[in-house]
Amino acid sequence: MNFLHTYTSDLEQLSVDECFMDFGPIAHRFDSPLEAAFQIKDTIRERMGFTVNIGISTNRLLAKMASDFEKPDRVHTLYPEEIKEKMWPLPVEELYMVGHSSASRLHELGIHTIGDLARSDREFLISHFKSHGRQMWEYANGIASDAINSGEQNVKGIGNSTTLSADVKTRPEACRVLLELAETVSKRLRKAGVTAQSVTVEMKYSDFTSTSHQCPVSVPLNSTQALYQTACRLFDELWNGDPIRLLGIRTGKLQDEAAPVQLSLFDLNFAPEVVPEEKSSPTSSPSLKNLEKQKRLDEAMDRIRKKYGEDAVIRGSLLKSPGSPSQTREKG
Repeated sequence: MNFLHTYTSDLEQLSVDECFMDFGPIAHRFDSPLEAAFQIKDTIRERMGFTVNIGISTNRLLAKMASDFEKPDRVHTLYPEEIKEKMWPLPVEELYMVGHSSASRLHELGIHTIGDLARSDREFLISHFKSHGRQMWEYANGIASDAINSGEQNVKGIGNSTTLSADVKTRPEACRVLLELAETVSKRLRKAGVTAQSVTVEMKYSDFTSTSHQCPVSVPLNSTQALYQTACRLFDELWNGDPIRLLGIRTGKLQDEAAPVQLSLFDLNFAPEVVPEEKSSPTSSPSLKNLEKQKRLDEAMDRIRKKYGEDAVIRGSLLKSPGSPSQTREKG
């Protein structure tokens, strides 16, 4: 589970060795859900020495069913259009949430496969099984919630980290990663309606040695630029020059963004956007007007991405260049 959190914290643990993961927040990192699933599966096998199955679909139920298909070390899809071919021929007892007792009663009613169950009259099932009959009918037809309950609404911090497919060896590369992490974390802070009073940069070197550096911020933040600039400053104080395998940004001491904040002239130290190739400038002091302008810019970008997708607006400094290291996303 710790490893899976290096991709995303939009993760709901189902049991000791099963969980649901939301592909949406990391979709822009991969050509397809299949590519992401194979990378996760193969990395687990190579690093940890055991195999996993991964199921892919549009909701949790179908993804769970797909993960239980042929094993081991497999990736399976079970999209709604594949239900009749892949799921309906299976014995009814293989449907999630159909236990031995329910399966026995279904057999007595002449219902032997998931397809039989799906084609049965729903009211007939409800008359025999009450609410469980409705649930079994819905599941047999692939109807289930698609929401991932990651518990984020109760977390005390919001963060994101990236495991890189190639080690980062230069500051510009690292800052490019930090900028993208800052975008994701700040967007989630704004979505939650909170600001952060502390920032932590986490780092794992190529030899898997981990380290981190934290600092409080006198002006609670949830803007991309303020978070990015703080992260760059922490990175400069933390990095020893060795190749980097993982980078992360964490925020803590969250408070409602409507909470009053007392400012001083010395608090206004968020510079205009710093491209990854440049050093951040923590001593620059723009006005409150510039801070409000940054807030409006972030909100506008959030609205555009919500309406048209995450790739609708991309910072020029984040456009991939040939040979740039690819990453896999995590937030936790």
